[in-house]
Amino acid sequence: MIKEFFGKEARGVCGNEKEPNTYLYELKENGLIIHRVFIDTGEGEEKNILLISDIHLSNWNLKDFEEKNPIILETIDKRRSTFRREDALANIERIMNYAHLFDKTIVAGDTIDYLTWGAVDYIKRYIYDKCPDALVLLGNHDTRRAMGHSMVDHSTLESREEILKTVIKTDLHYHSEMIGDRTLIIGLNNGEAKYAPCQYEKLLCDMEMARKNSLSVLIFQHEPICTYNENEKEVTPIYISSPGSYSTGKNFCDNPDRAGSSVSDEDTMRVYRLITENADIVKGVFCGHWHNEAYTEIVGSYEENGAKIQKTIPQYVTDAVAYDNGHMMIITVR
Repeated sequence: MIKEFFGKEARGVCGNEKEPNTYLYELKENGLIIHRVFIDTGEGEEKNILLISDIHLSNWNLKDFEEKNPIILETIDKRRSTFRREDALANIERIMNYAHLFDKTIVAGDTIDYLTWGAVDYIKRYIYDKCPDALVLLGNHDTRRAMGHSMVDHSTLESREEILKTVIKTDLHYHSEMIGDRTLIIGLNNGEAKYAPCQYEKLLCDMEMARKNSLSVLIFQHEPICTYNENEKEVTPIYISSPGSYSTGKNFCDNPDRAGSSVSDEDTMRVYRLITENADIVKGVFCGHWHNEAYTEIVGSYEENGAKIQKTIPQYVTDAVAYDNGHMMIITVR
């Protein structure tokens, strides 16, 4: 079945097919834009992961009106319509019709535009009903109730996370599982450009296990992290979505708005260092958030025989599902 999918008639959108890190193509049958990347582990059966991000589902239901939360009522009144276009729903339906073909489906955050009971219902309807074992990660929008106006939300983060726990099936902050025999995927919540203290010990344990068993590690999260690559002070998108963020360049090197920057707290830096200082086993970092397509390279390292060896880690930024006719990244592990 997956071979039939890869055999669908398509046309190149940008880049060169011989350079998959920066090549995008479009399915002629429905206009879906695809970025297929390859992760070479040297061992094991080929596996294919479907990665999507930034769907920004938005909806209200009766429970939202019964709750009478002024924040939600004000958002409804302000008609936060940026991500309520019907084509966004059509895009996610179009993509999820293919989910059964893949070994794993991952949503890298901003599944919803802001937190309502109607949006929670949409996570179930548009994601889990199509793919019950999908891995849904949190982004910066998923835990927000106030959106598009100036009212202050006085609810606690914990109370908002409790709402999300009614639908999201995995731990909100950390998840890991094997894909095939040789690849460990790890999902992290870094939706506010930081990592939580609870993530460090779990990640450390998984990294040690992966090293002991000669596994390859793939990191999935919502936001990119600092690369400290001097060539990435101003990264130009591979592809600028429509409508989308029309910025011509972005600082991926040492952006203070990214985890790993000089202003990151120590809890964040502990997790950041675990990722970047295991560059021999971390084969890629995958994220969304920018609403454009990008490829960057994190300056990482690892230790060998007491010496520190520098090695880059590829970081892939996938575009928003909400834009164009939908965007999806396919990660082929071989």
